[in-house]
Amino acid sequence: MAIPLDISQAFRFPDEVAQLVAAVVAAGGDDESSWIEWKERLELARDEQFQHLPHTVLGFANRDPATAAQWAQGYGYLIVGAEPSLCPGITPMDPGDLSEKLRGYIGDRIGWHPQYVDLEGVKVLVIAVDPPRPGDPLHTLRKPLRNFRPGVLFTRLPGQTVQASPDHVEMLERRLLTGANGLDVTVATEGEQILEHAADGEAIIKRWGTEQLKDRIRPLEQSSPPSEAKGASPFAPHVAGVLAQIGPLIAERRSTEAYTVEVGNYVSACQQVMGKRLKQLHADHPANQLRLTLTNNTDRPFAAVQVTVQVRGAWHIDPGAYDWAPLPEEPAPWGTNTALTTPYINLSVPYPTGPASLAPLRRPVGAQVQQAERDVIITYPPLDLRPHARHQLPIITLAAASQPELGQSVSVTWKSTSTNVNGQCHGSIDLARRESTLDLTRITAASPRRSQP
Repeated sequence: MAIPLDISQAFRFPDEVAQLVAAVVAAGGDDESSWIEWKERLELARDEQFQHLPHTVLGFANRDPATAAQWAQGYGYLIVGAEPSLCPGITPMDPGDLSEKLRGYIGDRIGWHPQYVDLEGVKVLVIAVDPPRPGDPLHTLRKPLRNFRPGVLFTRLPGQTVQASPDHVEMLERRLLTGANGLDVTVATEGEQILEHAADGEAIIKRWGTEQLKDRIRPLEQSSPPSEAKGASPFAPHVAGVLAQIGPLIAERRSTEAYTVEVGNYVSACQQVMGKRLKQLHADHPANQLRLTLTNNTDRPFAAVQVTVQVRGAWHIDPGAYDWAPLPEEPAPWGTNTALTTPYINLSVPYPTGPASLAPLRRPVGAQVQQAERDVIITYPPLDLRPHARHQLPIITLAAASQPELGQSVSVTWKSTSTNVNGQCHGSIDLARRESTLDLTRITAASPRRSQP
């Protein structure tokens, strides 16, 4: 029977890879194809068994791009420790040792991504190999493997990896030459390849609001009518007369109800501004910025190159059109708004929090961003690329989704096209997922100035 799973899409997240392994265990024994291979048991510490890995990875890398694209978006999958009806697992190898040992056979030009999956109480190794594309080189064996000498080419047939025939070598030569006249660009990240979760600033904003209400309303609770005089005084009538004259000048002109409403509106307006600030702080935090560069790898110019990116397991944070939001002016403390102070302005109406209270303008992003469940799809504006030019794409503010099943990395896949050449370039990038390190102390700061990142 066929693998009981949708195999049109790639399997990137740990939960998706686990579903693939479970589907293989439930599949028939003759369901291996040119895009997937499984091995029931391999002792990775033994060289003669480890050599199954480079043998298969090289075969996946030397496939025809058009044929490979029919399954799993072109990716190839090697599963070690599970096969139909069996899941014995394997003894894991340290990722660093695995990478060093495998690259000794395959070199550094093949993109591959190992994951260990827990299934039925055992560990299963899954190695995903990047899709082949036009312009890819011929990937040869780099060191002796069984009876094969360095320089040998392997390729994939349904259910097996074989030494490339003359027809396969010609296909690989055509694949290489197709890239010579087609689009050849690369999208890469700038700086550290990480993406942090969103910082939890809501608790700070809520706590600030509670403290403000308590501190500003307390004078009303502490006020009490003056005590009666205990003894008569010959000056009492005179003092009473003076107080009667100046009392209206020093008395608080707001009612307790109006003052309470004013404080409530002020706190609410501040919390709205702080919500904007929280997004703006994320936008300025390098670990929440997706910084990508587009590079022309050829001596030819490319016109109107458009890049589309899908970030899986992330949320888009829109900081808005303004660079930093100042807090509204504080209401006058209770007892200070008298006839002797500046003219009274009725602030018992809601505070303004629109564009008039924000400054200055933030530079527009210039890219279309769409949130599709827990994926972010970004379409960058087309641009012309001169030979060997390197262009920074607009910065997009993101936060890694915090669901545990998403694993330790965020998958970024990209594709690009051009109007003056045929073909499409594509690739993938993994960003390490980590908890937020954003400094939230500036959310409640009274100063409208912002420190530079």
